[in-house]
Order: sequence, then structure tokens, then C-alpha cells
Amino acid sequence: MRTPTLQYLYLQKPVTLIILICVLSVIPWIGLGDFATKGEPREAAVAVSMLETGNWVLPQVYADEFAYKPPMAHWLMAVFSYPQGYVSEFTSRLPSALAFIVLIGFTLFFFGKRLRFQEVFIATLLLITSIEIHRAAMTSRVDMLLTAFMVIGLFQLYQWEDQLEMKGLPVVIPLLLGCAVLTKGPVGVILPLFVFGVYLLILRKYTLLTVFKSLLYAGISSLFLPLIWYVAAWKQGGDDFLQVVLAENFGRFFHLSTPAISYELGHENGVWYNFMTLAAGFAPWTLFFFFSLFGIKRLKPGKSGKELFKEAVQSLRKMEKEKLFSAVALFCILLFYSIPSSKRSVYLMPAYPFIAIFLAQYTLYISETFMHPGVLTCCIIALLSIALITACIQIGKKINIKILYATITLVFVLLLATDGIVMRSIRKGSSARSFAEQITKDYPIDKTNMYVMNDLKKYTNLYGLNFYLGNRFHNFETQRPSEGFFFCTKKDFEKVQQAYIHTYEFVPLSVSDRVIADVRQQVVFSKFKQTGSL
Repeated sequence: MRTPTLQYLYLQKPVTLIILICVLSVIPWIGLGDFATKGEPREAAVAVSMLETGNWVLPQVYADEFAYKPPMAHWLMAVFSYPQGYVSEFTSRLPSALAFIVLIGFTLFFFGKRLRFQEVFIATLLLITSIEIHRAAMTSRVDMLLTAFMVIGLFQLYQWEDQLEMKGLPVVIPLLLGCAVLTKGPVGVILPLFVFGVYLLILRKYTLLTVFKSLLYAGISSLFLPLIWYVAAWKQGGDDFLQVVLAENFGRFFHLSTPAISYELGHENGVWYNFMTLAAGFAPWTLFFFFSLFGIKRLKPGKSGKELFKEAVQSLRKMEKEKLFSAVALFCILLFYSIPSSKRSVYLMPAYPFIAIFLAQYTLYISETFMHPGVLTCCIIALLSIALITACIQIGKKINIKILYATITLVFVLLLATDGIVMRSIRKGSSARSFAEQITKDYPIDKTNMYVMNDLKKYTNLYGLNFYLGNRFHNFETQRPSEGFFFCTKKDFEKVQQAYIHTYEFVPLSVSDRVIADVRQQVVFSKFKQTGSL
């Protein structure tokens, strides 16, 4: 029997090889670091509540607040955690890691059958080693799962038009888009259908009525599954749930004020923020592509802007259908996320597979075109920040494709070293776990006597501490207990004392010995007792 080698896998089993690379890049590392951001423990706490209460529709989370986000990611976290009986960092990050693996595999499978294979293979390697995608694959958040559902849904929409000319909607399309809605709301179906609609109009193959009917049919059928959850959640949460859902999904997009919710929507940024985060998200490759621009052949002088525009339009019309679809997807996703007031780098992740196709094409172009040796040297130095690499690589007039693969491999190794050594120690030294363990050991706290503030317009929420204390915080302001234990940041402690100076006495018992990463402050643990009438 022939022993599999990398060359054999690349030539005969490329999807298997990519999946193995994906597995190696995330699965061994997702359980090593504590939660050191506010987002991860906030999402993981929902799964904790599901397992403990059995409420899989609208469970209570931080300080008696209901989990208003759609629960697909939390369902998966809870399911993966069920065999061991508790939610850990590994099981809560596993849905994102698996979504990443599936996304990369489908990207290679979809484009690999339609475009130059080496180009697609490099595109997937760029995705695997890009900072934004790698980071999202390692976190307990909903964004990677949403990206996988939407991108694979877009692939299926393309095939629906390409193979069936939009006849007989395949059940996989509403299933994927429905799961996207159940992951983060209506954007899961609105954005893919927006991309697909623009693509159909550019094709100029169908009438406007046909395009409208197809989008309507796909959209309505994709909302069936999510509607079941939304109705069930509304029955539990009532108008409060409905107001938060409207604020989260439409208040952000249309820049509406949201007085009904007790927190700021946050992440307000200008349009240029999207382009800056894309450049940062594709690091370290952004540096490589930037410096390579100094070595490519210049356009011949003498062409006017009008002539260049005409050439661009002609190139667009001659573009391969799959690349036209990718260009439309890239443009529409950037346009769509330029409209809302709230902008975050992870929102743009559905565009990454389509961008990677064009970056891989450019990478092969510069690897097959004459380029000044000094420019390549600058690229590699800037890319890897290791000057000694120039002594290890013989640079000729052309960039050998083997050098490109060697560079990607080195970046991959650096990522693994960062995940396994650097990030693990950073997270362990700055998470709320040690303080939670200390408090549990030294004081008689239980699920009934731990209180915090839950008003993000005034105070900082302690999501990490809440997770490591078992998701047992109660809302001090709404319950007004006579006595108990209280947690808040050092800065907020002074505000709380001033606000309740005539009704409560707060006695500090312990202060965290270090700054806790998810709140970027020290945390004060105190005992309180009611001293006056409320």
C-alpha cells in the first residue's frame, strides 16, 4: 500500500489535504486559552443556561437578561458540551472551528471544479492563514458560523442558476439560509439574496419579474424555520424581546435611536473603516501584496481615464462566470455593510473567500512574471518580519512557486506557535478564571446571592467573571436585595457607592490582583447590606 505524502494528497486528494491543514490549524488549540474577551464568555453563557435550565428557546443569561440573539451557535455549543455535562472553552469554540473547516472545504470544492486549480488551492491557503479568518475560527462567537452558512448558501444559489436556471428550488438553499438567520438574524437571508439578485441583473439573462419571483420564493422559504423560533421566543420574551430584536437588526442598519434598550448598539464607524479592516484582516499577506506593487510591470503611458474605464468594463464582461459572481459578491457585501452605523471587521468575513480568489490570481501572476529581486526581498521581510529568511532563499528573476508555498508554510507555523504558546499564556494571565476560583474558595457565594449591575449605558458588564462563576449573576437594580455579594469594576464601584449611599452599605472584601482582560480593569468583590428604605 502506498504511503500518502503531501505531494500525493495535493495531486489526488486536495480537499482531504486542505481539511487536514484546517483541522491542524484550529482543533488542537481551541481549548488551550481562557476567555479573555467579553464576547466569548457572553455567548458561552447562553449554552450554560440551556444545559442548566433546559430552556433552549430564550434562556436567561447575564443578570437575568434573556438571550435575544438567534440560538443556532448556542445550540451547537450546548450539544457539544452535553456529553461532558458542562460548557468549556473547547466545546464553546468548536462550532466556529468546524464552520471554518467546512467553509474552506466547500470553497476549494466549489471553485476547484471551475477555475485553475492551483489558483484555488492558493486561495484557500491564504484564507487559512489570514488573521481575521483564523481568529474567528478560534473564538466562541457566531460570526464564523454565519459566514459559513451564507457563503455556502451563495455557492448553492450560483449552482441553482448555473445548472437549473432557477427552476425547482433545491431544499439545501432555504436550509442553509434559514440556518444563517437562526445564527444572527435576517441578515443571513437578506445579504445572500441581495448578492444573488445583483448578479442576476448583471447577467441580463432573465426578466425583472423572473428575478423578483425567484428571490421572493427563495427568501420566503428560507424564513420558515427561523419563524418557528422567533414566534416561540416572542411568546416567552414578549414585547421586550421584540423591541430588542428590532433594535439589533434594523436600528443598526437604518441609524435609528433605540431608547427601549439599556445599552448602546456600539461599533459606530465611517465607511473607510471597512477597507482598513479588510487590509488588517488579510494580514500578513497585505504587506506582501503592497510591496509587490513596486515590482510589477507598469501600465503603458498615454491612456486616458475614459479608455482605462472602457478596458475595465470589457474585462468585466469577458470575466469567467465564477469570477464575475465573486466580484459581485465582494462589491455587494462591502456596499451592504457600508450602510449601517455599526461596523465591525467580522461583518466582512463573507467577502473573504471571494477576495481570496482574486488575491490568489494576483499571487500567481507575480510568481510567473518578471519582478526585481530586491522587491521580492522587501516583500518577504515585511511579510514575515524575519530578515534572515533572505539568506535561506535563492531569488532569481522569477518568483518560484515553491518559494510561495514555503512562505505560506512558514506563516502557518508562526500562527500555530502563536496559538499554542503566546496566546495561551496571555489569556491565562489575564482572564477572570483565577479571581473566580479565589472568590469561590474564600467566600460563601452561591447561585442566589451574587449581584451585579446590568446597564451598559452606565456600567461595565463582567461577562468573563459571570461565565467562570457559572452564569449565576442577578441584577442588583431590579431585585434590590437586602444583602448579598456584589461584583463590579474598580471604576464602577465608586459610582455605585454614590448612587446608593443612603440605602446600602458596600464593604470591599477582595480586589483582583491583576487587570482582567475582558473589562480592562481590576474587579472589586464586596459585601452589601441595606441600611435605609428604598
